[in-house]
Amino acid sequence: MTMSAPTETAAINESPGPAGNRRRRPWLRIIAIGLFGTAAVLGAWWDWNLWPVYSGLMITIGAIAVLLAAVVLRVIPLRRSHQLALLVAAVGVGVLAGQNLGPSRPALTQTEGTVTVTLTSPNATTGSAPATCSMDTPATELSLSGDPNLRLDVLPADPAAPADLDQRAFVGMTVSVGDRWMDGPEPRPVAVLLSGMVSGVWGKSGESRMVTGTSSPVALHWDSHGGTMSFGGLTQDTRYAEASGDPIDLAGTITWTCAG
Repeated sequence: MTMSAPTETAAINESPGPAGNRRRRPWLRIIAIGLFGTAAVLGAWWDWNLWPVYSGLMITIGAIAVLLAAVVLRVIPLRRSHQLALLVAAVGVGVLAGQNLGPSRPALTQTEGTVTVTLTSPNATTGSAPATCSMDTPATELSLSGDPNLRLDVLPADPAAPADLDQRAFVGMTVSVGDRWMDGPEPRPVAVLLSGMVSGVWGKSGESRMVTGTSSPVALHWDSHGGTMSFGGLTQDTRYAEASGDPIDLAGTITWTCAG
């Protein structure tokens, strides 16, 4: 009798090549996509709020640093390191995408002008100085910066000062219209901000900084050629270390012209 030899069936082992890895790691792609989307939203938000050029450059430098870290992780011959490199790269690329493809602030045009400050408090005094105007087109946002060397009779005279010394204080006034500049210590219901800096020339040192607060009354009229703003009820701005002077009750009107 003839007996047949048993037939052996060879097991087929599939290679865990790239396709196998992709099948086993859908979670990695999902996490990477989620990180990319989140980073893109943050990049756009950072670019919107940190709109000055130097701030935007810091966002770009930070994103590039993240991408360099991803390259370093990819070079390390470890599977976990390669997976982490993908996630880190998703963050860096997302920030750059959000910064460059997200909404941007309108460009600003800078012109020269003049500013006249007329105070009714603490003393009746007036003076004019050069100013710089920055605004968008059409004129919906404005930053007016007066020369801080404007001299006004604001502080009490010091009898101990030399008789020939001009004791008028150095006064700088800034008017801001638009939410990109709304960084005052108190939120305001409208995007209008006035800041005043007063520095004496004799006696007590220190700079006094005053700014419109939540309830400070202001009346503003302006266009691309100039404007006027009456103000009062300013609050002390204590965000700056150099602003160690006493609060000053500044009230009056600021009028300006812009070359545009």
